[in-house]
Amino acid sequence: MGWSIYRSQGLPNFVRYFDIGIGKKLLKDILPLLLMGNLIQLLGLGKKVYLNPETSQWKLCQNLGIKVYDINRDIDLNIDSEELKNNKKIVKEYFSPENLKKTIKNYIRKRLIWLT
Repeated sequence: MGWSIYRSQGLPNFVRYFDIGIGKKLLKDILPLLLMGNLIQLLGLGKKVYLNPETSQWKLCQNLGIKVYDINRDIDLNIDSEELKNNKKIVKEYFSPENLKKTIKNYIRKRLIWLT
């Protein structure tokens, strides 16, 4: 497995091979959008994710009630299926097309009010 699988199958299929995802600060600094997309996909697939608690991704997960793990602590390979199931549910609801439409509408309304 390696880069060729990533290129040929795309990320959604690629991450299915893993049960735990680890995000490093370096990736956050260089490719924040890629990391956020990867993070959402990993959580949506019910994977255990480790992040640096100083990142915006960590803060977003905490605000949404998504359980992620501190990269600075010992990595625990035990999987809590209820926790991961709850993460999947939150991701599905928060990142749904319906919620995206609602967020865009609210954003536009606020900007229109501000302009008038």
